[in-house]
Amino acid sequence: MAKLQSLVKVLERFSDVAELLFNQILMQAGKAIKGDYVGERYPKVSTKNTERDKRSSSGQLTVNITSSQQLCLRQWKKFMLIGSNKEGLMQFLVSERSTNQEYADKLGYRKLYVTHENQ
Repeated sequence: MAKLQSLVKVLERFSDVAELLFNQILMQAGKAIKGDYVGERYPKVSTKNTERDKRSSSGQLTVNITSSQQLCLRQWKKFMLIGSNKEGLMQFLVSERSTNQEYADKLGYRKLYVTHENQ
């Protein structure tokens, strides 16, 4: 999530976000044959969420990601302030990686284990 929070240039589509993050994971893994990717949780009731709500008092921008070709919001920082947006983004990334053959081809002989929610 830190990589996504620190994006300087907003990417065009959510598929671009998935590809960028996947490539960074592969680059960081180097020649390792096994990797684990554990996504964060953003429960509705938490101290962090209360603080986020205070910071985003100028209005919340909740977005449902329905397609890999969906355009990313130009207000990326505002999008990333909302826990439900980050949860949705994580769900999208997990789904995209598990159903898109291109990611399996890039992994090759390596194995990437992804943990999100109860999966």
